[in-house]
Amino acid sequence: MEKSGKLIKNNKMKLLTPSVVVLLLTIFVTNGHAEPPYQVSIRLYDNFNSGAVADSFVLCSGAIIHPFFVLTTAHCMHSHIFSQGISRPLSPNMIYLVAGNLTNRPLTVKYVNGIFIHNNYNDSTYEDDIALLKLEQPFDLKNSNDLKWLELPDNTTRANHCFVSLNRPSSKEFTLPLSVTILDHWFCDQKNWSTLRKDDYCADYYFNDNFMCSVPENQLKSSNDRGAPLICNYRLVGLLSAIKPRGNDTETTSAACAESLNTVAYYTSVTTHVKWIHSIIGINLPASADGKPAPIVPDSPPYQAPPAYTTAKPPKGSSAVRNNLSEIILLLAVVTWVFAHHSMSN
Repeated sequence: MEKSGKLIKNNKMKLLTPSVVVLLLTIFVTNGHAEPPYQVSIRLYDNFNSGAVADSFVLCSGAIIHPFFVLTTAHCMHSHIFSQGISRPLSPNMIYLVAGNLTNRPLTVKYVNGIFIHNNYNDSTYEDDIALLKLEQPFDLKNSNDLKWLELPDNTTRANHCFVSLNRPSSKEFTLPLSVTILDHWFCDQKNWSTLRKDDYCADYYFNDNFMCSVPENQLKSSNDRGAPLICNYRLVGLLSAIKPRGNDTETTSAACAESLNTVAYYTSVTTHVKWIHSIIGINLPASADGKPAPIVPDSPPYQAPPAYTTAKPPKGSSAVRNNLSEIILLLAVVTWVFAHHSMSN
């Protein structure tokens, strides 16, 4: 797989690539609906407010890969006391998932039946930082435009045209898709991880506020962006695993961080774990209604591009499509400029 790139100190223009523009067009047409249909919010129960299920603590993110399974990081599935170097795995009854349009009520809530952490996961080095969550009840991926599954990569999947959605700082929703570049491993090198994590991806990460540029490493280890899916060519190639802190930067680079909000992060390679994923799903799938083994690969279409409903004609009286002519003209002008800029840069 292609793992090359160049570190860019100010990546604001990198947010607008053709792949991301397509997604932004989808959001515009659907009246601002920005929730990635494949991404779930993994939440920890609030023991002091058990009735407020939807408002519990956001632990991390995950990716839907099957009606019964969500992929996330193993680190996210542990509770930690970093000052003492203590960690322990979470149990299924401590977490639940929220998916689909996170601004709608009622929310799509799913409960977890089992947590499968990779046998070789190392809580210190983050090697094999991957886990599968099995749901008590499956997602309805056939009859919902708000829920889609991500296709796993194969040996032909290239690591370009990549994007990621992160958590919003002021809400429990996700950001617009952010274009990221796959970089050389030495940009992410911490504690010689470039050797230990040679199969994983080093790529861009964006802070949500400039004060995050000085946040220490232990705080970043608890980021609720862990598990965010890294998507390249519409396939799930990685999961956000470890964010590199910028706290030791010089005054010059700190100023650059405050302007660009850019650092780098390791993303666990999904490509090198596809066989493990399939083996866990195959062993733990419930039988179908006719008694036959359920398919490992879902029989509904995966997430590929803007869903069909974004291009279909809306019902009469629907407000799904904005008819403000000035907004449409402005958007078309921006899109034309972005594609022209992209062509010139190539």
